[in-house]
Amino acid sequence: MPLSYNKLDPSAKQIRLLTIFPDENDENPVRASLHTVSLNDTCDFEALSYVWGDTSVTVDISVDDCIVGVTPNLHAFLRGLRQPDTERTVWVDYVCINQGDISERNSQVVLMYQIYSTARSVVAWLGDLEPVALKLVEWFHANEDGLYIASTGLGPLESILVLCVAAKALCAAQYWHRLWTFQEWHLSRNAVVCMHEKTTFTIGNIFKQLYQEIFVARIFIASMLGEASSEANTYTENLYKNILLLRAMQQDLDSLLNKIPRDILRLNPGTPCPSGLGDLLLLTVDRLCSNRLDNVYALYGLSPSARETYPPDYRKTISQVSHETTSFVLGHEANMSIFNGFDFSFNSFNQDDSLPSWVVDFTTKDPEHRAKMQQSFSKSLYLNNAPWKPIQDLAPIITDDM
Repeated sequence: MPLSYNKLDPSAKQIRLLTIFPDENDENPVRASLHTVSLNDTCDFEALSYVWGDTSVTVDISVDDCIVGVTPNLHAFLRGLRQPDTERTVWVDYVCINQGDISERNSQVVLMYQIYSTARSVVAWLGDLEPVALKLVEWFHANEDGLYIASTGLGPLESILVLCVAAKALCAAQYWHRLWTFQEWHLSRNAVVCMHEKTTFTIGNIFKQLYQEIFVARIFIASMLGEASSEANTYTENLYKNILLLRAMQQDLDSLLNKIPRDILRLNPGTPCPSGLGDLLLLTVDRLCSNRLDNVYALYGLSPSARETYPPDYRKTISQVSHETTSFVLGHEANMSIFNGFDFSFNSFNQDDSLPSWVVDFTTKDPEHRAKMQQSFSKSLYLNNAPWKPIQDLAPIITDDM
């Protein structure tokens, strides 16, 4: 029997919560129940942050004795969360929102900010990880006693490089490359709890410790290179090999720092994220989503002024949303930097020719193109004469007849 959703009252800020029933046997099907609450009241729940994954393949779970098909990635998440003897109450968009009701989806997107900022905790499911990525977690848990470096049988520098490889693998998880997870990560009032299978950890603390280790390693490398240079007149084959090794290590460390997504290093929970929609669009230029409208709506939780000016509506066309968004960023925020990070609509196959020439295309899906755009924007941050630098207190004048 398919699940029948009750109607939610948007004016009362109603949402549904999913209670996962306990089970000692991890192989048993997931059983759960939905109930309705109001965000105006005190609610105790965890908000789930994850990537949907392939929606064409589903795994059945039981919700209120009804069969509900969820994506394999969400199914693995729910099984990982399930306790042997304690119920667990969560909010998870795939089940708690009636995805077939556009009006409900519109009203629930407006509540995303409150859902993730008031949840007792936000739990992030990183999904499939390369085995090497877990070495970073193992190292962090054993770091106080130096057990990890001792157990590798390598020297301190070589061990740090092993951890760098692990960090790169951890950052390669799809979680960091999807758009919805960005605001879910930054809206949490506490440090986000990362999860892989049954293992939990806080990634901010891990990278903070790793950065400290890298800093010490770079000082050591610089010192060693200085000593080697002072002995240049007495080069030996071993000394030359050591110099090459140290330089290679330094390059690897620099490469790591460049590849870690800066937006995941939220070391201080509660630190505000940029609230300007234009800045958020640029900051997430390399993140992807399935619904093109979500290139904008997935950031509304962090940009209340944009959310209030143009409420989310999945019945709108992508052309209309692009028009409204560009108008808002230029007219309300006076942020012309978006021209550095995105193509104009008339250059894009995603838009129609009826739009004004200044409308920007926020929906480009080519990862390589978006990465180049982000790289270009990052470089412009360090230019004193940035090409699109607004004059203070002056906003550009825009008109639809151009």
